Amino acid sequence: MTTMLRRVQQFLDSGDSDKAREEIDRAFGNLRKVDSHVREFAALLALGSIEASEIGLGVLGRKLLQNDSEINNEVIWLFIASILSRNSIPADSPSRISLLVLTASVNSWELPIFALLAPALDAFFKVSLADGTPLIAEQTLDFLTTWGRIYAKAPHVKTQLQELQSLSNNLLEQVDDLELKAEWSEGINIFFEEASTTKYSDSNVFSDSGELIKKIYNTQSLQRDTEDKNLAETKDKLLRLVTSSLATISTVLDSHGVILNLVIKN
Repeated sequence: MTTMLRRVQQFLDSGDSDKAREEIDRAFGNLRKVDSHVREFAALLALGSIEASEIGLGVLGRKLLQNDSEINNEVIWLFIASILSRNSIPADSPSRISLLVLTASVNSWELPIFALLAPALDAFFKVSLADGTPLIAEQTLDFLTTWGRIYAKAPHVKTQLQELQSLSNNLLEQVDDLELKAEWSEGINIFFEEASTTKYSDSNVFSDSGELIKKIYNTQSLQRDTEDKNLAETKDKLLRLVTSSLATISTVLDSHGVILNLVIKN
């Protein structure tokens, strides 16, 4: 087990969440590149208990909200993908709000590595809107209205968009603040209109994420993790997420006339 994951879980098992939070905060270093600390944090997000991942995302979210924080695209992708690679995330988990902070750090959803995550994120958002707490549902709607114009540039599955729109409209009907309701209605309409008409055409979406995983989890980095092979397990979970996303996204791009190639080399 990676050092961060092991120590955090030990603190949580003893009931000391403050120490667990301090351990994660202390381990954070430079988020401008993927290094051993970033890989260990990704393992915590992908493999740790739901409590460990919630605390980890909370610490990360606070760092991202700091004005002087910097995080590069590869690190953002790795953290988002690690969370989405989990088998399940409870509908009422605070992780659902923390992930929105991380997702808002993406400034170009046209990039192939981020475009590939859109179907998995849409499925994540559907659960948040349908079954999340009122705060989780409202924050999810706020994300779509605030960042929707940017997020709409990624490829989206038509049926998922329709379900998201229905859930969003249902939530809007429950908003009492007329000014806020009008603001959210405008933003959500822009998102769904642009997302439904976007024609994504970058065929690199079928290769860039797999290449990035190979770069992050190169032979040298995997050899360092000799105890419980957590980095290798994280890599495998990410590859499964990518494979699943490719299968989904291929149906979108096929309708756009893009030449498809679904081969992933580990």
